[in-house]
Amino acid sequence: MRPASEAEVAFLAGFFCGEGTVYAHANAKGRVYVTLSMGNTDLGVLEQYREVFGGGVYGPLDPKHHSLSVKPLWMWKLSRREWVLDALAAMRPWLTATKREQADSAVEREAANPPRRTRWTDMTPEQRKAEHAAGRLGKGYRNQVSSHAHCRASAGSSPVTG
Repeated sequence: MRPASEAEVAFLAGFFCGEGTVYAHANAKGRVYVTLSMGNTDLGVLEQYREVFGGGVYGPLDPKHHSLSVKPLWMWKLSRREWVLDALAAMRPWLTATKREQADSAVEREAANPPRRTRWTDMTPEQRKAEHAAGRLGKGYRNQVSSHAHCRASAGSSPVTG
């Protein structure tokens, strides 16, 4: 991502107010995620969003799946939490009241999520053993442990047995 001038961010915010979408969606477990997206036939402006805020530009979409234009339609999508919050904060001064309310509502829903569990890769070996003994780490954890034992064996050290 690159730094943007205040004028460029103001332009992107105005364009986003007319063309963009802020939505909060829940996965099967009820965890809420906020995504910013925008469809447009101008690939250049969507690339500008990607350069300034991150995310990805996808397309062109198959015209059979949209009836908005005969021109190729491209999509910009931003879903990484930190980048979404940064993008909304940067654009906030120039968002319309309606778009600002949508953004605030989506972010509030996401903020109400329960805290994330620590991933096993972020745990110390002692924490992993305790979580495994308590039954909170399942088959995926065991597969990761065995794949790491295989890596150690491939690197010339003997695998742990027992």
